[in-house]
Amino acid sequence: MIMRFPDRFAGKVALLTGSAATLKNELMGFGGATVWRFLEEGGRGVVITDVQDDVGECAAAQLREEGHDAIYLHLDVTNEDEWDRTISST
Repeated sequence: MIMRFPDRFAGKVALLTGSAATLKNELMGFGGATVWRFLEEGGRGVVITDVQDDVGECAAAQLREEGHDAIYLHLDVTNEDEWDRTISST
């Protein structure tokens, strides 16, 4: 049985790396599943980061269509300058 905690993340915003594969009804990775679980458990919004820009933009758009606050930012986690840019953008 899967336990649900609908208010666990109430009012919180998460920045998730490697989370572009978030589209419902598509093959979803751990990052994508984490995005949905975070929102199901009360999260206010998500910052999706990845190097798959087209997929990430589509995922953020789908989340917004479902009423969630979501943005996509390009982030190569091996590049320190991109981390600095991502953090300053959020």
